[in-house]
Amino acid sequence: MAAVQSAAADADTPLAPLLIASMLTTIRASDRLVIGVDHVSELDSLPAAFDISDDTLREFQKRVGSLADDPAVSTFVDPRDWTPQIVR
Repeated sequence: MAAVQSAAADADTPLAPLLIASMLTTIRASDRLVIGVDHVSELDSLPAAFDISDDTLREFQKRVGSLADDPAVSTFVDPRDWTPQIVR
């Protein structure tokens, strides 16, 4: 969690829209994205996810991988793509 929070701070962009935008670029066309919120006001960050530039999003994802000490971390978002080594 610290890696994504730090990467969002480095991007000077709120975390929730970055995470939503990251998932929207990762999921397949037949997938659904379920967003959980504790309060309805948290849905206010949803429109901002569509305003994040591709460059900002790429830098955020690269930075998360760097901070997590795993440059491929963004490829492991989808459990269907996990190798047996990741599951262990």
